[in-house]
Amino acid sequence: MKRRLGTGTIEKTRDGRFRARYPMRPGVRQEVGVFATAAEAAKALDALMYQLTQDEQPKGRTVNQAGARCLDLRERSGYRAVKSERNRWARYIEGAPIGGMALAEVTAGDVRRWVAGLSALRLATQTQRNALNLLRAAFALAVEDGWMPANPCADLSVRHHGTTGETSTFLTADEAHALVMASGCASEVIVALYTGMRQGEQRCLRWEDVSERRITVRFGAPGQATKSGKLRHIPLLPAAAAALASIRGGRTTGLVWPSQGGKHRPKGRMVKVEDWTAWLAAAGLERRVRWHDLRHTCATLLLSGAWGRAWSKEEVQALLGHSSVTVTERYAKSLDATLEDAVMQHYPATSPQPVSRYMPPERRKSQETQGKKVEVRMGFEPTYDGFANRTQGEELREVVASGGLPAGYSDPEATELVSWARGCAAGLTAWDVTDEYAARLDGGE
Repeated sequence: MKRRLGTGTIEKTRDGRFRARYPMRPGVRQEVGVFATAAEAAKALDALMYQLTQDEQPKGRTVNQAGARCLDLRERSGYRAVKSERNRWARYIEGAPIGGMALAEVTAGDVRRWVAGLSALRLATQTQRNALNLLRAAFALAVEDGWMPANPCADLSVRHHGTTGETSTFLTADEAHALVMASGCASEVIVALYTGMRQGEQRCLRWEDVSERRITVRFGAPGQATKSGKLRHIPLLPAAAAALASIRGGRTTGLVWPSQGGKHRPKGRMVKVEDWTAWLAAAGLERRVRWHDLRHTCATLLLSGAWGRAWSKEEVQALLGHSSVTVTERYAKSLDATLEDAVMQHYPATSPQPVSRYMPPERRKSQETQGKKVEVRMGFEPTYDGFANRTQGEELREVVASGGLPAGYSDPEATELVSWARGCAAGLTAWDVTDEYAARLDGGE
């Protein structure tokens, strides 16, 4: 006997009776009973369906059930942060009193009391907002499905009460240099600082997308598109280009920074925690600095002109892949060094002037301070004025004096050494040496 799909089946047995079965879940049918007639079997199935329908009325649905449905739908839709959302639900909603409440009974007052509980935990304002937005989304879907009459979160928000501490930070140019040195010029740190890439983008970067002058960002996480859903092309500053070239070793495929097993590095672990902690300590950074703060640093130093020409907000927006200039403005922090440069312009030329180590190109040649010539550096400088080691620096200086090649170096190797010194944004002394030597390699004097 045929029935509508999903309402059960009736099968005739060998002895002439009728067996009724109901699909409790996909692929599993539960036997309801065996009846003398098909009509009795159909009546039993209809009664079971009615009972199940009554059990699933809106008053029986709970907040946690609505949340599970919402998260499952997001996962099937390819939502990129569903794992984080599941963790958020489990941490802040599932175990709270509101999680077990029937949807039909939840009021705006219940939600306010739940938010007050989050605030009592001294959670960050944005953490509270994220949890409220997730609950609001679950309720919105429940309203669409007819599980509840209205969304009790519709007009609620989390008020920002202010803070006396920094929720994020950025590094000054001096601090960025110190961190690079403390890490042993780790390519991961240099590329993060000089491209502003997100950690997930770095974890997924492949050599196929790295050229001499730029990289193409295709993934924001393993197997997932970027945050904006679009490809992004990042032109490489010399320091980033040199760092990538130093680890490439002729590779053209594969992950740039694979794990020891050759796979993507774990989320939130671009470098080992113990290494990161040690580098921060060696760099003298006592405040909390996250990997994502390197992205903040890139934006801030480019906007301030600490690495040369001050970039416009639109240029930084394109580099970092922000959806709007408004987002970029959040990264436009104030640099103490920028303020120092502004103050220095008020000093008379004959007065002793405080020296800022980082200056725009047109002012980086030298300054007269109390009758002494002061070297001014720009960008980050590897140890020994931009050379890989002291020996290389001395060899290049000898080259300038003698006009020959460094001992034991061929032309291509010497050219690479010059490129490295330039790429590392070396100080004036190294720049003068490499500029003169490069001219000779190119057929100059």
